[in-house]
Amino acid sequence: MFNKEKIKGFVSGFTVAILICLLTVSAFASPVRKSIEVMYNDIKLVVDGQRVQFGRDSVGNQIQPFIYNGTTYLPVKAVGEALNKNVEWDGQTQTVYIGKKTLFEEEVVFIGNGIDHMSFEMNRGNKSNLKYEYNITMPVEDNIRNKYNNYLFIPIESYSIWGADRYNAWSKIDFPLNAGYKEFKATLGIPNNYKDEFGTKDIKIYADDRLVYEKTLKQGDMPEEITVNVAGALKLTIQITTDDGTTRKDVGFFNARLTK
Repeated sequence: MFNKEKIKGFVSGFTVAILICLLTVSAFASPVRKSIEVMYNDIKLVVDGQRVQFGRDSVGNQIQPFIYNGTTYLPVKAVGEALNKNVEWDGQTQTVYIGKKTLFEEEVVFIGNGIDHMSFEMNRGNKSNLKYEYNITMPVEDNIRNKYNNYLFIPIESYSIWGADRYNAWSKIDFPLNAGYKEFKATLGIPNNYKDEFGTKDIKIYADDRLVYEKTLKQGDMPEEITVNVAGALKLTIQITTDDGTTRKDVGFFNARLTK
């Protein structure tokens, strides 16, 4: 038999409820007090075969899921911890954080979303068709199927336009820094659609004319987090070279960003 109870005031702190099924949410500029009638029915939650215990609130009351207007609400702290996620409540901004507060700890500017390139060059391939790419409409994957929404792809092709001869090919892209950034960071790796025929590519990164990073990226390499010091530099240059005879391949800089 259902037990109905009136609940007044706010649902606050860690007992902020989250929606389990679809609900349209209205945003208000200021808090709104509302009395609602909810339904308790000993609702249980099981995550990966384990029963979740909801515990008690700060004054010792048992925390329970409830149903309101056909929607089931759960306490976010218990759910987050059941998923092995840290849960924090920011009363100043009225925000619940599950897991990391932000994807990146420092203040960042993403390549293609706050900073654009100033020059792109390549010496081989069909230059009218081969273009750099960053942050287009769909997420991309690296060669181990990690997904990214922010990325920079630099293409390179070591055949001639007619595909007859092998050349020592290079591609180069420049970004203006104007001495406004400390570090360039990214996950360097192979885009998933090139993982079976990537070959070998040499990567060099310059802060102005100073070489600050170099690596030979080979087919089968794992993605690698890189951090490059660009403090005081006016320009960032990324250059890719190859002579392995492959057709177009892209080198991926996933979550490519500059820190201030």
